[in-house]
Amino acid sequence: MLSEVLDFLLFVRAKYSQDDVNTGAVSYETDEDLEDIADAKAALASIDSEGTIS
Repeated sequence: MLSEVLDFLLFVRAKYSQDDVNTGAVSYETDEDLEDIADAKAALASIDSEGTIS
């Protein structure tokens, strides 16, 4: 499930990056999106090392 969330966040990041390039605008949400992606990657890494709780 976390990998699906990461894929979605990467998709959203790519979509907003393309929109920013097309409009020439810089979105403050981009920084927040990058933080969310970093958090998702950290969560996936912790699953690999620590496992999950059912």
